[in-house]
Amino acid sequence: MHLPVALPWIARDLGAGYGGLGIAVALFYTAYSIGLVINGVLGTWAPPWLLMAVGGVGSASLSIALSSVDDPVLFTVLWGVNGYLQSFAWPSLVKTASYILRGRGAEKGYAYLSTSWSLGHALVWLLSMWLVSSAGWRTCFVINGAILAAAASSIPPLLRGLEVGAVDGRGAAPRVREAALLALYTALVSAMHSASYGARHLLITYLPSYLEEARGSMAPSLLLPLAGSVGMVLLAPLFTRVGRERGPWVSAGLLLAAALLLWLFPQAYAVNAFAGLLLLAVLSAVIYGNEAQLTTSIPVAASGTRLSSLVAGVVDASGSLG
Repeated sequence: MHLPVALPWIARDLGAGYGGLGIAVALFYTAYSIGLVINGVLGTWAPPWLLMAVGGVGSASLSIALSSVDDPVLFTVLWGVNGYLQSFAWPSLVKTASYILRGRGAEKGYAYLSTSWSLGHALVWLLSMWLVSSAGWRTCFVINGAILAAAASSIPPLLRGLEVGAVDGRGAAPRVREAALLALYTALVSAMHSASYGARHLLITYLPSYLEEARGSMAPSLLLPLAGSVGMVLLAPLFTRVGRERGPWVSAGLLLAAALLLWLFPQAYAVNAFAGLLLLAVLSAVIYGNEAQLTTSIPVAASGTRLSSLVAGVVDASGSLG
């Protein structure tokens, strides 16, 4: 998450424009997508804590190594490898949560769980803004890498004792049991997530630079993950109320609303900063709140716990491809 904040400095330091670094971002998401499917399969039998720890420590080590890179091509390749390493976490995290969050009201639990990455996103951006302006982007990569290494190292002692295998592998009685219907359901959810995730990461990647160039400060970009976290909590009761059968329909409606807001935001911001940021807050709440369910409760409702890491991996992979 620290790359978008450091992007203007990296572009100048390595002599690569936004277009060149855009290739690095695209390679990251491509590798991340492939890794999500691979690690989703691995998650059906490997201990979740092990996959999360391996990916976290690997990504942290690579972030630290990237701080010494001067060649834009090498930077692009290594950032792509980092995408694969980061893909270890999400499928295993969803599987772990699926054993704990079962039955009616699970949507709210998944929403609170999802705020971990949105609030973490905000904290990383806040720290990175200070680091790149005071110590440079290379120090930013080292510090963020060290923090991630410490966090990843804490996963085994925290989760190793969780006896997920003691729970019935069929999970919370999935509605869609037949393989063909599960595949169709996953494909439709994946298509929605591809559009939503693509829009969100368009904002994540370029919003700080856009605000910096438009009005001289990237600080308002923190509104994106913060308002998104609020949206996760606020929209969760809606998904609980409509039930898991109608959840995808609600998600589709929210996706259309997000598309309209995304179209309006830059036009409004060019005219009036306050109006633009207000639209950005609503847009963030809708996108993040919708994704919190698209990547957790909605796929788990179809797959059950046993295949939750695989289905969550496929859905999330479609998002990063978007």
